[in-house]
Amino acid sequence: MSATPNPPFYVDKLGWTLARSLRAGDILVLSNGELVTVEWVQHEILESPIKVYNFEVEDFHTYFVGENGIFVHNGCGDEIPWSSKEVKSGAEDLEKGALSVTVTNRSQAEELFLGMYQGDGYVNTSGWSSKEVSNFYGSRGGTYHWDDTFDSNGVLQFHSDKNPDSKTPHLQIHPERGKVIRIFFGA
Repeated sequence: MSATPNPPFYVDKLGWTLARSLRAGDILVLSNGELVTVEWVQHEILESPIKVYNFEVEDFHTYFVGENGIFVHNGCGDEIPWSSKEVKSGAEDLEKGALSVTVTNRSQAEELFLGMYQGDGYVNTSGWSSKEVSNFYGSRGGTYHWDDTFDSNGVLQFHSDKNPDSKTPHLQIHPERGKVIRIFFGA
């Protein structure tokens, strides 16, 4: 099956994922409720334009495509249907350049990361110190990690108790260029 980069496909246990972010091993949902595993993904740059059709599906904006009826969403452009107003608001703030947002729980932080940064090549360095990451990769750019493990003093692992972020669990994203992004969430 072929698709343009933007339509979101429903990946089991992850939610809506843009076509360009699909990976081999992702599990998609079919119209009959069965699950199918993506065997391989190939990104192709065309030498000349081809005709594609964009249309809007009323109400839920979802439909099934291909011979097997794969569950997709006709989100406008890169718009992703977020699970809650809170997550959508966090995504909008990040798109406007916010360096930190707060959501209720880790699963919402995961949803934001997967919806906004999955497919950008970030490497998970959870459990590594800043020094270990810099020594191994040369810098922290292009990495992310979960700061959600507390020591016996109630301070996040690898944080000083003087660090203002040392008491609130968060996902920390280090872009190749630019400032660190933090998605805070409740314990």
